[in-house]
Amino acid sequence: MTNDIQPPFYSNPVRLDRSRHGDCAIRLDQRFAYSKGINAVPVNLVEMPRLCHEYPIAFSPNEAATPVAILGLRTSENLFVEDTGEWPANTYIPAYVRRYPFIFADDPVARQLTLCIDEAALYKETGEAYERLFTEDGNPTPLTQGAMEFCQSYFKAAQETQVFCQVLAASGLLKPLEAVFQNDERRLTFREFQVIDEERFNQADDDAFLEWRQKGWLPAIYAHLFSQSRWDRLGELLQQRLDVSS
Repeated sequence: MTNDIQPPFYSNPVRLDRSRHGDCAIRLDQRFAYSKGINAVPVNLVEMPRLCHEYPIAFSPNEAATPVAILGLRTSENLFVEDTGEWPANTYIPAYVRRYPFIFADDPVARQLTLCIDEAALYKETGEAYERLFTEDGNPTPLTQGAMEFCQSYFKAAQETQVFCQVLAASGLLKPLEAVFQNDERRLTFREFQVIDEERFNQADDDAFLEWRQKGWLPAIYAHLFSQSRWDRLGELLQQRLDVSS
């Protein structure tokens, strides 16, 4: 990948190549430690009905209006991951997090999508804690084959999400987010993103509502609105972390 600005988590994503990475492996026991320094990740429409039970869902403040799962209330802090890299049991983990260290990228020369991997996550080690990318014969391992299928599915879902976001951004339904958390000692205001104005949405004309229903977007919209009840959980998780560190 040649972009100067890398997607979150990725520091050195390159095209996966058997000659370059034939003896490389990823470490399995690190879990999700790589995600502990970010407070929001992009999400796709298809997963929003599951995400809404765990995280507040918002939209990026720019024209792209990308949906994101809010993982923390302070910059560079994921409240769902401990230093050990463990995510809470029985909690849905966003696909963006689970995809790492693999990612698809456009290859302008080959005019196709290419499977890439963050070389910062690679090791030249063996043992139970490591899983190889290629077999001794140079064939992709089940890990790599599964990553290819997962990234293909993710890319398709991301394209469908982008279409929805373009319509949503132009609809006039988004408003700035402002969530306030306060106790006897602290007051924190979170306002980095956008949310759908529920009152305006309920007043949308019938044609627009019918279009969203026909395109299958209503479940995602209602999931977003439902997810706003999860802000209290983030406040509780932050308070727990502050209590431990005090």
